[in-house]
Amino acid sequence: MQTLSILDTGFVNHKYEDVSDVYNTLFELIEISENLGFSRYWLAEHYANNLAWNKPDIILPLLLASTNTINVGIAGIMFRYREVFRTACEFNVLNALFPNRVDLGLASGNPVKEILDEIDIVKNEHDIESWFQTFCKQLENDKVVVIPKLNIRPNIWGLGSGGFSFKIAKKYDFNYCFSLCHLLGAGYEEEDLIEGLIKVKEAHPKTSVLISGCIAETKEKAVDNYDKYMDRIGTHVPTDKGKYNVFGTQKDFYKKIEYITSLTGVTDFVYKDLNLSKNRQKSIQLIGEVICKDNSV
Repeated sequence: MQTLSILDTGFVNHKYEDVSDVYNTLFELIEISENLGFSRYWLAEHYANNLAWNKPDIILPLLLASTNTINVGIAGIMFRYREVFRTACEFNVLNALFPNRVDLGLASGNPVKEILDEIDIVKNEHDIESWFQTFCKQLENDKVVVIPKLNIRPNIWGLGSGGFSFKIAKKYDFNYCFSLCHLLGAGYEEEDLIEGLIKVKEAHPKTSVLISGCIAETKEKAVDNYDKYMDRIGTHVPTDKGKYNVFGTQKDFYKKIEYITSLTGVTDFVYKDLNLSKNRQKSIQLIGEVICKDNSV
């Protein structure tokens, strides 16, 4: 049986929607996701002008307080631009308020240079291992004033495609999310991707898979919705390509994840929905009814 989570990038296509549409839909989406039995709702950290947020930290407690069971997290924080002590303090308080429901993903990306040159942000010298070690030390060291002192820490995730972040996730036994859609977009061959995922899963059982796509009642509507989503960006992955991107109906989605599970043994999936905000409620409901049948609405 597969489990499913959502990755929300906060994308705004200003031709069809504005920031308020994305924010208003966000709280409806997480309520639907929780009712359908989704495991997690992830918010992405990115730096661009076509987003409703850059750092979603302030949104996390609002989403956690408006729900009861679903986990909420950032996938992932750009740790090279995060002060470890401050992050430890903030996520520790969240974890005290909402025990075992707070997820923290670590991403090794960087803002694009054009944006990085314009924002007041300081890069630290940590790699993912030293950042993680320092983060844990801040939480566990009695000499460091991170309160309250808890016996648990936020659920830590490594995010990537089988590189150094995977090795650290395996070494310290925290969760890992393997992105098929990022590598596919970079032009990698499907066979190489699935082979790499099999090796990752065999080496570290706590592995999830990130896929992306656009789901609607019909294939034609899904493709049309995706084209509107990507309109004015200038380029996108063609909908007739991309074996691990899903464009079509809920049946197509189910067949895709069943296929990936049969080859790799992975049963936990994260879905990045390439729909405008007004279409995402239907999309999430369609895939939720397939995966979370006992909780369908």
